[in-house]
Amino acid sequence: MSTTKTIKVNGTDFAIVEDPLVPICCPDVVTEMRLGDHMINISLAESVVDGGNQPEARICARMRLNLVAAQSLRAILDGLIEKALKPDETNKPN
Repeated sequence: MSTTKTIKVNGTDFAIVEDPLVPICCPDVVTEMRLGDHMINISLAESVVDGGNQPEARICARMRLNLVAAQSLRAILDGLIEKALKPDETNKPN
């Protein structure tokens, strides 16, 4: 029995495969965001401030998204950001 996770794209199931060689990064700088040939080009960088050295924005992710993928990412991010910005409801009475 397979335990492979899948994602459905346009009615087709794709296996989700993790690549152990792809490093995890925590980008905090957007270095590129442009539209070219109906593709959204995004580059993200991690800021590195190390002692007396000049601060660096080290590129850690480059993405080229078609417009369908970009719209999907936008919808997901909109939902996550909206949820994250909602006020905490911990002071609600029981």
